[in-house]
Amino acid sequence: MSHYSREEWKKYIKEMLPTTEQKELEQHLYSCDECLELYMTIIDESVEDFPNINSEQFTEKILAQIFTADGIQSLQRNQSIWTKTIVHYGIAAAITMLMMVSGFFYEITNITALVNHDKEQIVQTVLLDQQDSISVNIMNRVISMLDSFKPLLEEGQD
Repeated sequence: MSHYSREEWKKYIKEMLPTTEQKELEQHLYSCDECLELYMTIIDESVEDFPNINSEQFTEKILAQIFTADGIQSLQRNQSIWTKTIVHYGIAAAITMLMMVSGFFYEITNITALVNHDKEQIVQTVLLDQQDSISVNIMNRVISMLDSFKPLLEEGQD
């Protein structure tokens, strides 16, 4: 197994390597204890180079980045989305109330009842027009079909 040099690990820590090499070194850390120990030693030595998280400057710098124009715009976008949603629900509720007060839904139920009533009347008239039962109709069709075979049978006997 090949090991990486101290300089390569320093470049890895400072993220100065190409992405593919960066991934290779990271994968190597999972499998090689020697390189992991070297990596940890280099990190301990370069602690002074890392930003001091406990300082107020660091906190102010991060907060300034958060509340830049982009950060404020994203907060405003979120507020406008909620505002639009509430306005749309309000409009829908107002239209529903207007329809209820005007009797729109009542008229729809009347129209539906009329359509159902007309449908029942149509079914009743069709059934009344059909005075013969279904079995009688089937028997009549079978008899007419058998009658159509009769001339063919008579021709065959001649």
